Amino acid sequence: EGIDFPTTISDKKSYQGKFVIKNNGNSYLWQIPVILKANNIVIEKEKFVIPVLVPFEKKTITFDYLAKDKNKKIQGELIINVLQKELLRQKITVIPFIYTLIINIFFFLLGLSILFLVYRVFTKIRHHDH
Repeated sequence: EGIDFPTTISDKKSYQGKFVIKNNGNSYLWQIPVILKANNIVIEKEKFVIPVLVPFEKKTITFDYLAKDKNKKIQGELIINVLQKELLRQKITVIPFIYTLIINIFFFLLGLSILFLVYRVFTKIRHHDH
């Protein structure tokens, strides 16, 4: 419940994810192990223990993660286990920073070109009006 983290990340920075654990039963749960596993992703804290969860209580787990390898477009995977049961298995795409930089430069130049063309069209129209 309440799973929130980016599934497409850059290899340049660290990201934060969070998810909610809820006790749907009517009895207390004690010492609940939460284990995060990953392939091609580095998780800064992989193990959490929730000391107690009263009936219908929710706890939010927050974690930091980043790409394991730099300058490679790879597919990572995050696995969340609670009480030795798989809660989530999520693919995470790692995009090298250089790719996003090239795309941003391309769109910047495209925008400049369009502005220049619009400017040229308006200056030609103004010259023809006189």
